[in-house]
Amino acid sequence: MTSLRVSLLLLVLLTVSYASARKLSGNTEEAMVDEPVVSVVSALPKGSQAMQIRCKRDGSAAAVIDQALSAGQGCSWAATKKALYRCEAVWARKFAAWEAFQPSRDAGQGRVLWRVTEEGFFLRVNGTGWVRKAVWETE
Repeated sequence: MTSLRVSLLLLVLLTVSYASARKLSGNTEEAMVDEPVVSVVSALPKGSQAMQIRCKRDGSAAAVIDQALSAGQGCSWAATKKALYRCEAVWARKFAAWEAFQPSRDAGQGRVLWRVTEEGFFLRVNGTGWVRKAVWETE
C-alpha cells in the first residue's frame, strides 16, 4: 500500500510540474495538442531491484528515455503527436514491451500516464481509472 501511495504522489507531482511547464510556455492549448507528455511511474515494491526502461520513437535508433527507475521514481518525455513510441522494460528476471504512445489512442491528450506494478503496465484512462495494457514476461 505504501508503494501505491508513493507512486500516486509522484504522479501528482509529475502532473503539477507538467502543468507548470505548460503555463511557462505561454500557449497552453497549442502546447498540449502539439507535444503531449508521456510519464511512466514505477509502483514496484519498495526495496526491489530497479527497473531498466528504454523508450524510443518508432523508426528512430535514439532513445528518448534510457534509465533505471527505483520504486516510486518516474520519467517523462514530450511526444510528437503523430509518432508511435515503444518502450521496453527489464525488472529482475522479467521483461516487457508496450506502446507507450499511440497516436490513434492518445491523440488530443495533454498527458499520457503509465503506472508499472508487479502485475503489469497500466494506462490512466479518462483521469478516473487504470487499464492494464501489458504484462511482465519471463523466458
